[in-house]
Amino acid sequence: MKILVLGADTQSFLTVVRSLGRAGHEIHVAWHVEGGAAAFSRYIRGKHKLTPYRTDDSSWPAEFQALLSTNRIDLVVPCHDSAIFPLQAVQGNLAVSARLYTLPQEMYQIVNSKIRMYQIADDLSIPVAKGATVTSKEEGREALNALSGPWVFKPDVSYSGGQFSTRNSVKKIFGIDEALRLIPEFLSLGRFQIQQNFIGIGTGVEVLCEHGEILLEFQHIRVHEPLHGGGSSYRKGIPLHPGMRDATKKLMAYLRYTGVAMVEFKWNQSNDQWIFIELNPRFWGSLPLAVASGANFPLALVELLMFGKRPIRDKIRSDLYARNLARDIDWLATNIRADKRNPALCSLPGTDVLKEALHILRGKERWDTLALDDPAPFFREVSLILTSKARALIRRIVCTRSYLVATKTWRRARLQKKLLSARNIGFVCYGNICRSPFAEQYAQKSTPRIHFFSAGFHQTEQRPSPEDAIAAANTLGVNLSAHKSRLLSPTDMQRADILFVFDRSNLRQMHFSFSEAMPKTFLLSDLSATQGIEVEDPWGHDVGFFSHTYRTIQSCIDALAGA
Repeated sequence: MKILVLGADTQSFLTVVRSLGRAGHEIHVAWHVEGGAAAFSRYIRGKHKLTPYRTDDSSWPAEFQALLSTNRIDLVVPCHDSAIFPLQAVQGNLAVSARLYTLPQEMYQIVNSKIRMYQIADDLSIPVAKGATVTSKEEGREALNALSGPWVFKPDVSYSGGQFSTRNSVKKIFGIDEALRLIPEFLSLGRFQIQQNFIGIGTGVEVLCEHGEILLEFQHIRVHEPLHGGGSSYRKGIPLHPGMRDATKKLMAYLRYTGVAMVEFKWNQSNDQWIFIELNPRFWGSLPLAVASGANFPLALVELLMFGKRPIRDKIRSDLYARNLARDIDWLATNIRADKRNPALCSLPGTDVLKEALHILRGKERWDTLALDDPAPFFREVSLILTSKARALIRRIVCTRSYLVATKTWRRARLQKKLLSARNIGFVCYGNICRSPFAEQYAQKSTPRIHFFSAGFHQTEQRPSPEDAIAAANTLGVNLSAHKSRLLSPTDMQRADILFVFDRSNLRQMHFSFSEAMPKTFLLSDLSATQGIEVEDPWGHDVGFFSHTYRTIQSCIDALAGA
C-alpha cells in the first residue's frame, strides 16, 4: 500500500516509517522536519510539502485532498498532535478514498481532556492522585490549602484552539508563593487541575485495541526522566504489572477504544503504590523500545485497519533498554548537578548510571535512531547533536557578563550604523507583557519615523499586562491596558532590521531559537553609553520596581530617538 505518515521529527515518526517500510509498504511523508534525522530514512519514498494547518485557513482541506488523490494514497497515519488535530477536525468533510486513522470525534474530545480521563479513572476505582479541578482563583487557593506540596499544575488539554506552536505544559511547583502567582496564568488556558505530588517513576502500558478489547500490549518503565518528571530519554521494557494492566483493560473497555494508545502511570516501586496519570491516544515517544522488543504496534495497527487482521502475540521481550541519544546527553548533564537527596526529583546515583554500560555489553540496549538497515538517520542525529553543542558553547561564551561588558563599545558602533537605515525595530522579552510592550509604545511615540513591534518567548499568547505594569506605565504616558502578548515568529525575524532584547536570558533564548537573527540582535542597553548591561524583568515585583524599570527603558529609547 501507499501510506502517508504525518508528524514532526519524533522517535515515533521514524519508528512508524521504518516499521511500515520494512513490511514492504511505500511510505510518503508530510509535515515532517525537512532537515531532521527521520527525514533521512531510506524507507521514505516521497516527501511532500503541505501547508501548515491553521484554524483560519479554509484552503488546507483542498490541498490535502489533492495530495492524497495525486499520489493515490491508501492510508494516512498521523504521529503527532499537530497532525492528528487537523485530521480530526476535517475527517467528516473530506471526499477521499484513502483511509484516515482517526478516532470518533466524541472519543477524541474525551481522551484529550486530562480532567475527564481523571474522572473516568476515579469512577472505575483506578488509583489517582489527590487533586482538585480549578476554574477560579478562589478554587485554586482552596486546593493549595487542602493539598500538601509540592503541587502539580496540570492543564486540561495539551494544546489550546489548535495552536500547536504552544504546548500547555504540566508544571511541578514547590513554593506557595509561586503556586499562587501561577494560578492566573494557568486559568488563562482554561480549567486545570492541582494535584498533590506523587513520588514515583513514570511507566506506561502500551496497547492496540479493537472496540475496547486489547489485542497487543507492552509495558515500559522510565529509567531516565527529567528531574520533575516527563518524557524519558532512557527506558526499559518490563513484564506487565497486574494492577496497571487491569486498570488499562478497564479504561479501554469503558471507552470501547479502537487504535493505539499509551496509558501512563506513576509507580512507587518501594511500596508498589501507583496512580493513573493520563491516556495518550496516539503513538508515544518510547515506541522504538516496543518495536525492538517485538511489539510491532505500527504494523499491527495498519493490518487491523486495512485487513481486519488481528496480531499474533509472538514472544515479546521485557529485558531491553532503549536510549534517545540527543535527549539522554542532556539528561546526563542535568543528573550530575541534581540533588540526589531530594526524593521529589527524578535523579539517579552516579554509580547506577555507570552500571548502565553493562546493558550495551550484554546486547540489551538499543538506540532509537540506530538501525543497521537504515543508518542515515543515526548519522544525521549525531551531526545535529555536534552542531547543537557547538552552538551552545558559543552561546555560553557570548552571553557571559564579562564578554558583554568587554564588547559593548564594538556593539554600539555596529548598532549606530544599522540605525541609519532601520525602518522596522522589534523589542523582545520573555513574556511580552512587561518590558517589550512598554518599549514598543514609548518608542513609537518618540520616534514615529520607524515602525516598532514587540513579542516574547513565552508560548502562551494573548496574556494581558499585570496591573502594576499598567499603573506604572500610565504615570509615564503609556497605556498598556489593551495589550495582549504574542509569540515571536520567523516572520518577525525577517521583517526586523534590528531586534532589542533586555537581558542575558533573552539573549540566550534568541541564540537558541533564532540564531540566524543574531547579527541584528542587540541589548537595549547598547543604546546608552552609561546604562548597565541588563534591564531586569520586573514581573512579580511591586509598582515601584516597574516604575524604575520603565524609566530605565525610557532613557535607552531617548538615546534611540536622538540617533
